[in-house]
Amino acid sequence: MSTPELPCRRATNTDVTLSRQVVAAVHPVRERIGSWQSSAVRLRTHYQFEPSGAGKARLAHEAHELLQEVARTSDELSAEAAALPEAITHHSRFLDVVRALDSVRATLESFAAPARQAPRH
Repeated sequence: MSTPELPCRRATNTDVTLSRQVVAAVHPVRERIGSWQSSAVRLRTHYQFEPSGAGKARLAHEAHELLQEVARTSDELSAEAAALPEAITHHSRFLDVVRALDSVRATLESFAAPARQAPRH
């Protein structure tokens, strides 16, 4: 009886391993960035063309709520990054996610109202 031959398996390239680690680190954030980007642009556009003060206040309040979520996620990613190797946190995919979060945050900060009070409905 002969023993079955196992297929040859090459060692995984270190770049592939690093890339997989980066994707795993940023995956939860990457899943949400697209919807945050579109929401931020939609809110800002509506805000720019809203004629009434009450409508602007409502949109600014919505932007502030979204800004809080984005800021919290950005802070969580920064905290996680402190525990990750530099090879991951300096990888272009990781840095792209950080830049995208910063961009969404800047868009929302440009018109978001502080959370003093909720607008009247």
